[in-house]
Order: sequence, then structure tokens, then C-alpha cells
Amino acid sequence: MKITIAIVTYGRAWALPYSLTSIASQTRKPDEVLIVLKPSGDGSEEVIKSFSSQLPIELVVQVRGNFTDAVQMAIDNAKG
Repeated sequence: MKITIAIVTYGRAWALPYSLTSIASQTRKPDEVLIVLKPSGDGSEEVIKSFSSQLPIELVVQVRGNFTDAVQMAIDNAKG
């Protein structure tokens, strides 16, 4: 069984390290960490890239749409 953790984020660069550190410290690592990011210029992409050596991160950039669209993007792109 594959495990995917999906995160939808916008303007939360300050919160991402907490979530990603928690995921990285789990006994059973996920097969994929799918992050749907609506760019906000707050440094979220840099935070995500800093965890790419610890976690199997798949980044999907949401150009337009709302939160519901972002959740649907996560569901559509999840492999687990």
C-alpha cells in the first residue's frame, strides 16, 4: 500500500516547517508528500525545497482557483 500525504497551502511559509518536520519524524515514511501550492511570495517554495532531501515531495503549483480546486488537484495527483 502506498501512502500519500497531501498538503494544500497558501501564504503559510511559517507553518510548513512544523508540518514537514512532523512528517519526516514518523516511523513509517510516506511514499509521497503532495503539496499543492498557490504562490503567495512568502517563501513557501524555499521551505518546501529545503525538505526535499528528507521527504519524497511532489510539488503542484495552483495558478488559479480556490481551496476546493486545490483539494481536487491533490486528489487528482495523488499516487497513494
